[in-house]
Amino acid sequence: MLETTAWWVWPVILFVFTFLLGILAVMAGVGGGVLFVPLV
Repeated sequence: MLETTAWWVWPVILFVFTFLLGILAVMAGVGGGVLFVPLV
């Protein structure tokens, strides 16, 4: 399964994850700096 996955699968998953995380952060009223600095 992992050998046959395309190279673009993980970037798409990460993009969707961060996109949804950003939407949730805006809805929760959390600043971008507070949310993303610990992740980096």
